[in-house]
Amino acid sequence: MDVLEVRLGHSGGKHLVGDHETLADVVCFCNLLLGYKNVFDAAYRERFPRTTAYFLRLAGLPEFHRVLGDVKLCEAPIARKA
Repeated sequence: MDVLEVRLGHSGGKHLVGDHETLADVVCFCNLLLGYKNVFDAAYRERFPRTTAYFLRLAGLPEFHRVLGDVKLCEAPIARKA
């Protein structure tokens, strides 16, 4: 997450590569999806404002929303089983 946060800082926070969405953004979003839905609570997300804004911007795009619907962010991480 730290590396992604820095990378988004260098790129202006909108895209990983170039000036529009690419396969890199789709793959990155898919890799972040379960974390944002099940693990990354508000306290965790505060450490990564660029990454969270990037994720939410992509989630709001019609192409993503059509497939995923509304993406609800994690309120409390799933408890670990002992």
